[in-house]
Amino acid sequence: MQQTISHFVGIPEDLLAGRMEGVASDAWTNAQVQCHDGESLARLATALEATIIPFDAIVPAIPPSNSQLVMDAVTLEIDLREVLGLPGTQIAAALAGTPLKPPA
Repeated sequence: MQQTISHFVGIPEDLLAGRMEGVASDAWTNAQVQCHDGESLARLATALEATIIPFDAIVPAIPPSNSQLVMDAVTLEIDLREVLGLPGTQIAAALAGTPLKPPA
């Protein structure tokens, strides 16, 4: 789980820093995982929060990446659901454009 979240945190960090060489490759992903190796989930959350405002500002300037960014987020959510043993039916609804229902 830590590696998946490290990759999720690393995407906006790399895009903000202009680290685009090998983008979306295994080497690019592995560098993100290595960068955050051993960090706690709390530290990863803090790192992700630090990217929200600057990343939000640049996303409109990279329209070809928007669909890839959404697909990455959905894929990473599926990975996390699997690791945590959570049902993935909400993901299917999200991909179909169906509003998500909160768990009962």
